Amino acid sequence: MTETTPINNQFNILIVDDEPDIHAAIKMSIKHETVLGKPINILSAYSKQDASDLIKNFDGDICLILLDVIMETDEAGFELLA
Repeated sequence: MTETTPINNQFNILIVDDEPDIHAAIKMSIKHETVLGKPINILSAYSKQDASDLIKNFDGDICLILLDVIMETDEAGFELLA
């Protein structure tokens, strides 16, 4: 399952982690922040496959990816990078 809200003129940050609490904590801590006066758009993926699909299909730039390397397997995050 992925969550996306593609909006132009924002800084897109992708969180890739299989723990929903990690997504919630990051979203809570940066939801009111801006980068160079532009709002942050937070994208979420909960598995290697979700992240891969989102990256391939997202209509915009992803400026930062916060990636958990150990998800459904011990190597899932590293495999996403390959």
